[in-house]
Amino acid sequence: MLTGNALVMREGKLTPRNENEAYNSQTYSRSGIGMSQDGKTLYLIVIDYKSSTSVGTNTATMCYILKQAGAWNVANMDAGGSAQMMLRGKLVNNPADGKERPVSNGFMIFTNAPEDNTLNSLAFDNYNLEVPSYSCFEPTILGYNSYGVLIDTDVQEFTLSCDASLGTISSDGKKFYASPNATSGYLHVTSGTATGKIKVTVKEADIVMKNSEIIADKAHPYSLEVISHIGENTFTYDPSSLSWSIEDPTVCKIENGILTGIKNGTTNITGSIGNFSGNMKVTVEIPESPKIPADDFSGWTTKSISSITDAAVTPSGNNQAILGFTYKTGRLPYVEMDKAITLYSIPDTLRMLINSEIPVSKIQIACKANGDKEQYLEYEGITVNEDYLISIPLSDITGENNRGGFPVSLNYIKFYINTTGTISGQAYKIHIKEFSLVYNGIESGIDETVAGNKNMVVYPNPITGNTLFLQGENIVPGSLIRIYDRVGALILEQLLDETGIVNIGDQQPGVYIVNVQNELGTHVCKIVIQ
Repeated sequence: MLTGNALVMREGKLTPRNENEAYNSQTYSRSGIGMSQDGKTLYLIVIDYKSSTSVGTNTATMCYILKQAGAWNVANMDAGGSAQMMLRGKLVNNPADGKERPVSNGFMIFTNAPEDNTLNSLAFDNYNLEVPSYSCFEPTILGYNSYGVLIDTDVQEFTLSCDASLGTISSDGKKFYASPNATSGYLHVTSGTATGKIKVTVKEADIVMKNSEIIADKAHPYSLEVISHIGENTFTYDPSSLSWSIEDPTVCKIENGILTGIKNGTTNITGSIGNFSGNMKVTVEIPESPKIPADDFSGWTTKSISSITDAAVTPSGNNQAILGFTYKTGRLPYVEMDKAITLYSIPDTLRMLINSEIPVSKIQIACKANGDKEQYLEYEGITVNEDYLISIPLSDITGENNRGGFPVSLNYIKFYINTTGTISGQAYKIHIKEFSLVYNGIESGIDETVAGNKNMVVYPNPITGNTLFLQGENIVPGSLIRIYDRVGALILEQLLDETGIVNIGDQQPGVYIVNVQNELGTHVCKIVIQ
């Protein structure tokens, strides 16, 4: 009783309509409707085209997806910007138009069942699960009430169970560890009186290290990532279940599958499980302080439109530089400073402090995570002759929890000139007042100085007032005291007098880094302000 573009699957088999029409055989966005063999379950599907999570598909692949979910008959509906789906009033896909397209018809599904928030049954957010042997699977559990209405898309309190021949369950009941042998069976889930199950097939699959090489330090322990693929699904392995060896154990250590750097250097590690044995290169880079220069500003080149002349980058000491040039009016004026820089170790933040004599409409920074394509970060709102701080969390470049994204590289810093307020033929300067890498926590490089160390004693710690006392053999009058917050912002800088007293003022509660510099060296510790 429905009209669509075509009936593309009948009684579990693809129809010729998948191939004899270009509209169906091409890769495109899709919307489709299907039903189960017994006619009691309706299936609706929407597939995006060229979105952040989809590359589109033909109707045949759409049918295979629906068949996997249990569909028996499938009709292809409209596509393009009409391929859109809303759930509980919210658009949940990315339509081709970038927003909802007005359409003349659609399917609206609702329930008239009484309100019921009690879990009655559970389901896995997967169909006919196939997992590699030895792999670890942590499911998302869906919860339904007695009327079959989905009331919880991520049930938290649940316990898994299975036959011993299929695999084992973690002590907290939340993870399934597949058997070493190819087999099949049911994985069960329980939450209170609600239950559910899914058929699991354990298969042999190729195992690989997710990263062929990584950067390590002391502050960011790395849970070693070992993965395998079945179809489009990626499965992980519990790193503690592998046997690990280190070529040079003085460079790094591995405890329960967690890798941590010990000292600067490079080594190779090997992980083994079953018939798999994989290698990975580890480079340990440990910063010497919570904040270090990203570059010394030597060797930078420049680019600009042809009407801007004499552009040059001149280091001015103390992690600073001047980008100088003569401005002349031109179309879309810009001036750019170029150098391929590999950022050291695993910084938490990249900081730049800029002060410009010329109006700047936008700053563009070209950077790249390891193994990824170049990306462009842009910042606007720069006021003439005022300090402008750019603070970039490195996770904005690498993505969250992506150790393989390091080291991060930077290729250029580009300044777009605002023609309003400029004078043609005048020399201008853009002052780079800071270009630093920030490493949160003293664990990133230097062992914390503890109270009682005769070389440096800081007390009280934690601090409840605004007075800090510094003493010890390495603390002498005239020492330069700097205090940084957790994102690397300098909040205090002063010379220490004979009393050893530092007034820190009114600061927000949190963890801070104290850096003491004198002729005896650099001394660092962590303090807590309550």
